[in-house]
Amino acid sequence: MKALGKVSYGLYVYHFILLPFFETYYNPATWMHYIDSPFVVAVLYFVLTIGSTFIVSWISWQVYEKQFLKLKNYFESQKRPAVVAV
Repeated sequence: MKALGKVSYGLYVYHFILLPFFETYYNPATWMHYIDSPFVVAVLYFVLTIGSTFIVSWISWQVYEKQFLKLKNYFESQKRPAVVAV
């Protein structure tokens, strides 16, 4: 769950970016020629798309996002006073 939490934003962003790739290379209609079961094709499509998106998101986290989080020690956060509802 921790790994999923770290890459969750990447999953959200990269899924839409990768959709044209999925439609081209993971097209379920093409698989139906080789696999007769629509259920198996659907599961295979789901596993490949989620897996591919997770891998891209994890690489993005390791190479890009984690590096920016290392910089947060150099910036002080300003504490704001608590707002009290009246």
